[in-house]
Amino acid sequence: MNADVKNKLYFGATALVVLGTAIGGWYFFKDTEPAEVVANQEDSVLGVETEEKEDTLPVQLTIDDGKSEALVFNEEVAQDTTAMSLLEKSAQENNIELEYQQFDFGKFVQKIGETAGDSVHYWGFYVNGAMAEVGADSYVLKADDKVEFKYSDM
Repeated sequence: MNADVKNKLYFGATALVVLGTAIGGWYFFKDTEPAEVVANQEDSVLGVETEEKEDTLPVQLTIDDGKSEALVFNEEVAQDTTAMSLLEKSAQENNIELEYQQFDFGKFVQKIGETAGDSVHYWGFYVNGAMAEVGADSYVLKADDKVEFKYSDM
């Protein structure tokens, strides 16, 4: 076997091992939650003090079923709160029925109150007037966000 063929076989075998390791690593770690890094407020990075953050953030939640007057809740939430957590908390505190389905990509709202999605309607998720680019359980709220769950046509 000449050196050129040996080099090609060695390169091909190495590429397969690297690819197999990458795919195996992805498969093994795909369902794990990322570790949360919590910094002590007294810690500093390279001698620069870390900025203290407020404990809560003001946000607004609107639930609009398109049939009756929209429900609006002005809330104070902890940092790292997701829009879905806000909806769940507000629904529980105000005795509003909430149903969702868990998928691999996240939670999908099925029903709020008496209004359920069907073949031509769904509960849309909007942030600051625009349809969100991620699911409600992935969107981490920021101060003064206006979150809306709106019953919409497909």
